[in-house]
Amino acid sequence: MPPSSAGAVLWSVDEPDFYLQDDVIGGQRTLAADASAFLPVTTSSSGPAAGALLDTATGRLLTGRLTTLGWYLVAAGDTLVATEHDTPGRDCAVTVTAVDGRTGTSAWNGTLYSRLRADGECQKTLGRPYDGGPVLFGSGSAVASVTRTGRTTLTDVTTGTVRWTADQAGTPIAGDDRRLLVRDNAESGPVALLDLADGRRLWTVPDPGLPGTSASWDSAVAGDLVAVMGATGDRPYVQIHDAATGRQLARRGGWLTGLGDGWAMVSTSVDAAAGRLTLHMLRF
Repeated sequence: MPPSSAGAVLWSVDEPDFYLQDDVIGGQRTLAADASAFLPVTTSSSGPAAGALLDTATGRLLTGRLTTLGWYLVAAGDTLVATEHDTPGRDCAVTVTAVDGRTGTSAWNGTLYSRLRADGECQKTLGRPYDGGPVLFGSGSAVASVTRTGRTTLTDVTTGTVRWTADQAGTPIAGDDRRLLVRDNAESGPVALLDLADGRRLWTVPDPGLPGTSASWDSAVAGDLVAVMGATGDRPYVQIHDAATGRQLARRGGWLTGLGDGWAMVSTSVDAAAGRLTLHMLRF
């Protein structure tokens, strides 16, 4: 776009009869999409709510409609995908329904699986939706989950095609568009990094002793680093690894505040004024 038109209004919709949704596959919730993409929306006209795709180039809704299933509504290209994670039964099934956003023609109806937690309840989620992370781990139209037997798998939710299934069990806990971090289960066990392209296990490290049940639990893959965070007793710790080799680079008391290529930021209340935190920038 030439500089003279920067910031120009591309289109506007008066009194829209839809609500924008901000869930995406394999990334943080976006504030704005590319001007050649589609955004999922929920219609607000009379009758049952339905999902649709908004063309960000024109501001118009595509024709296809999809009954929402109560959990997540995402765009995978011009395919609209809805998920339902409260499927009855003990196999932790997640129902997926996908339609062509332009026509409404069915693209795929199928099932993915989450894992049982240590307490015997289903984990239900296939991402980290409750702390602002991705609602579904993966990239593009590919979503990471597990098989009924607990092996990590990657499925194209627009077609149902299984791109790969790993040889070992592993619950996805973090990732980016190239790698997937998994753990024996969602709460404990060794941590491993997989190649998202083919499921190949790049490395495995012993259980960091930071339970996923901790209120401080978090994990991240960014740039050349991997981090996991949790608490032992009442003290939080951040453990940082080299993404290429799995070598442990640091273990610091505190909370993970940021992670990037060659750096991590850890905050701690130790030696900080009352009600404040001290930030530590670690470089590697």
